[in-house]
Amino acid sequence: MPTTTDKKIILTGSPFAWIHKIENEDLSELWKFNNLQSSTYKILKPGSSSQGSENIDINRADGAIWRFPKTNLILSGEDESDITPADASSDASNKGEITLVINEAPIESNSWTAFIKQLKDNMDAKFLITIGTGYSHKARTDATLRKPDGFIHMIGKVNNDLEQQLNNSPASITITFVSYKNSGLEATDLTAVSLFTAITWKLGGTGKDIEGIKPPDLLSTDAERLLAGDVVVITNITYS
Repeated sequence: MPTTTDKKIILTGSPFAWIHKIENEDLSELWKFNNLQSSTYKILKPGSSSQGSENIDINRADGAIWRFPKTNLILSGEDESDITPADASSDASNKGEITLVINEAPIESNSWTAFIKQLKDNMDAKFLITIGTGYSHKARTDATLRKPDGFIHMIGKVNNDLEQQLNNSPASITITFVSYKNSGLEATDLTAVSLFTAITWKLGGTGKDIEGIKPPDLLSTDAERLLAGDVVVITNITYS
């Protein structure tokens, strides 16, 4: 009888994340992380996006309610810039969240402080965030696999203050992204080229490290769902 517990239980998370910056009609890989302390995803239950108070409700004679999302725009009285909170924006889809707890600056950064500066400069940007769903026993140990069980993708914006305690303990920082719609890109912008650069899974040096960790290329149907503000879940392994 085939075993199941070695395949269907996630034992550990994966320390990887890919962050692409979305700017107008351009998409570029900004950061790759290979030493996350943790990653967390939240897929909100259907209806969560319409249950809040930021809606326009129209009552019907028979008691039914038509509900439309309210357009939210908060402008600074000082310089007229858009200061609408990320989770209150009309482009926020309220479909999900991804939170990263980061131990080490991304591969592209020269130092931790250089990363914090770059992060601060991009606090209002839209991103494509990608994380792994973790490792089963077989995914982690089978020589023909050695890759995350799957991946989570979401377009989003940073929704928390940057805060870091500097003391005599190792420093980490937490970033939470909320899901967003994006009208500047087309589905082909996410599928025409391979978006993801491979990351090496550090397991102890030559002969032990696993190279080539990256998500599969996106399908057009998944790209369309991402642009509509949905969270996309991708399987990465078919167990035998």
